Amino acid sequence: MDSTAENSKQAMDRPGPILTTVNIVQRAARWLVGLVILTEEDRITAGVYFGHERPQG
Repeated sequence: MDSTAENSKQAMDRPGPILTTVNIVQRAARWLVGLVILTEEDRITAGVYFGHERPQG
């Protein structure tokens, strides 16, 4: 009898296929955004400045 209760509890704890797919897509999107976003150090090294931020000198 315990195995039936354990099986139903395990089935309730698992996310459905739609939620799993959404989580995978969100993680992939965050990873792709991380490839594109530059840190301030990277921007300065690359010579990318936005408006008034260009250093004097």
